[in-house]
Amino acid sequence: MRDCATRLKAIGHTEQTPKFFRISGITQLDEVLGNLSDMGFPALLVHDNTEGVVADRSMSDNYLDSPYYVFYVVEHVEYGNYEKQEEAKETCKAIGLKILARMLRDKKRGNLGLTFLQFSNIPYQSIGPIGDNCHGVMFSFSVSDTANLLYDTNDWDM
Repeated sequence: MRDCATRLKAIGHTEQTPKFFRISGITQLDEVLGNLSDMGFPALLVHDNTEGVVADRSMSDNYLDSPYYVFYVVEHVEYGNYEKQEEAKETCKAIGLKILARMLRDKKRGNLGLTFLQFSNIPYQSIGPIGDNCHGVMFSFSVSDTANLLYDTNDWDM
């Protein structure tokens, strides 16, 4: 995601003008967005959370771990300007779709561990106001992997 923020012209993350951030919760999201200058937008934020499902998708003892990942694309908007809020959401959605297009390309090429990206359903929703009147779009996706569900008697007291 840092590479996306750096190489995608619409974001243009650099060390001098940071526009990519990792956050661990909604409080940190609000804090980061409240402290960015207007030069820091649009911003790409990745939510480093541990959330997902473990399931047997084919009913064949083929267990998969499907963690959920979330990223936000946000833009600062002047307070009370509804038209700019809606414009920011559309712009952020377009940027997010460009990131998803790259992820899909990487999945097809087998790059960057995205081979098992679950592209059949990637929900998104608009967010805002958050931080200092920021608006944008939140995207979530899953990249499945095998789940280590092996029972080992050595792990247990008998």
